[in-house]
Amino acid sequence: MKMAWIRAFEYKATVYGFRLGNIVEILFQVVIWTAIYKSTAMVNGYTYNDMMTYVIIGWLFISVTQNYGMDDVIGRDIRQGTLSAYLLKPLSYLRYSVLYSLGRVSLATFSGVVIQGFFILIFYKHVLPPSSVLNIFLILVMVFLGYFIRLFLSIAIGAIAFWTTETDGLFSFASTLIKFLSGGFFPLNLLPNSLVSLSSFFPFAYIIFFPTQLYLGKISTNQGLIGIGVEVLWLIGLYGIIKFVWKKGIKIYEGVGI
Repeated sequence: MKMAWIRAFEYKATVYGFRLGNIVEILFQVVIWTAIYKSTAMVNGYTYNDMMTYVIIGWLFISVTQNYGMDDVIGRDIRQGTLSAYLLKPLSYLRYSVLYSLGRVSLATFSGVVIQGFFILIFYKHVLPPSSVLNIFLILVMVFLGYFIRLFLSIAIGAIAFWTTETDGLFSFASTLIKFLSGGFFPLNLLPNSLVSLSSFFPFAYIIFFPTQLYLGKISTNQGLIGIGVEVLWLIGLYGIIKFVWKKGIKIYEGVGI
């Protein structure tokens, strides 16, 4: 975790670039939704204040749960053969990846809170408070589990590099798809009801959409508890998938590039 912080401060321009990109994307969403609400007071049950809260608070959840290219880091280690150095150490590479990611996200969480705090101050008239104190606790649990869901997905996707050397396009597609399915671009219930119902069976929606809905009070506490249960089940399933894929991948790993 300390290594992740040292690397981040060594490559400050990369960190600033990520944060600047986040700010620009938030501003784009604010401008777009402000333009939309000039001609209507309600969009599928969302008032303007609801949507501004979804964008700003939702982006806080995004910065906490993102892994900032861990799939690419793992894929690069496999492709370039640097994974071999880790396999010789008395530490599981998967455990190392988890701790390294925690170091990266701790820095991102700090900067994300600062940036979102800045946006809350600017749009304080339009950012709603959480629906209840109990929901705050459930949101923290849901976001914590959502972080590990995102991390496990990144590890599983990164492991694809065992079978192919060209993974950049796949990683970019997977990142965009996960962000879309998790509600990072807009609330999922703007989509047809059948797709919203289907999304509740998959892990993506619990990364951003469900915590934000719980914050706004648009789902009940019981639904939040059910969501946490679904997250736990998916974490167990994803862990099993990672162990299976990693075991198969290591058998064909040739250390090319070292």
